Amino acid sequence: MTANMPSQESQFLADLYESMSERMAANPDMGVDGIRALLETVHLATAEPTEVTYEEIEAGGRPAMLCKPTSGVLDRIILYCHGGGFVASA
Repeated sequence: MTANMPSQESQFLADLYESMSERMAANPDMGVDGIRALLETVHLATAEPTEVTYEEIEAGGRPAMLCKPTSGVLDRIILYCHGGGFVASA
């Protein structure tokens, strides 16, 4: 792979996002269920991390999952908010 070539993982994502965009453009009236099904394919581009523990917790009165690496710094947290609601609304 040369410096100007995308990695296989990067190319997979680019192809996946292009395909999703084309499918949504071809069906502008796609409903929420269709969009959810389409976005469900995004997980195919990821792998479950190893050496991580998971704990179901409550954060500000909301259910949350605390994912902690078995090694690394534990005095910092990244708050991830699922963005599906930002993609489409009913």
